[in-house]
Amino acid sequence: MFIFNVILSFHVIAGFLALLSFWVPIVVKKGSTLHNRVGWVFTTSMGVVSVTAIYMGIFRIFFDSNIDHSTIAFSWFLLFIGILSASTAWYGIRVLRFKRKADRHLNGFDLFLPFLLIMSGLSISIYGYVIDFPLLTFFSFAWHLFGRFSGLLLAFNT
Repeated sequence: MFIFNVILSFHVIAGFLALLSFWVPIVVKKGSTLHNRVGWVFTTSMGVVSVTAIYMGIFRIFFDSNIDHSTIAFSWFLLFIGILSASTAWYGIRVLRFKRKADRHLNGFDLFLPFLLIMSGLSISIYGYVIDFPLLTFFSFAWHLFGRFSGLLLAFNT
């Protein structure tokens, strides 16, 4: 449980850093040194948040012996949010990486994330319906739709 608590600490610190750094690129001049550096701080923080969320969700669901039903439901939600955070951070990096390229640059990973969002959103939504947990049912379904649309946009706008 010590490792879980250390990872939880990293998760909280990175989440707090992401919340703070999110606002700076919005209010400073686009393309400035401050905008770029703080934007990378945000993206890196979101990467840490997503990896730690996925780890904690998997650990709680499959390896924690002291778990109850509400913790399992929250852990599935945390796992889904980790996937969502990873995909949004990846989209941000992808946009910056390819903004000056005119040729097609779609690869399998670009389609894998929307597919993963679609499948995880749909699965968590069904799970939420089965256990009568409205947050899981409706929030996940909304992001399931986001996964569909983002996948279509990537497929047709590259």
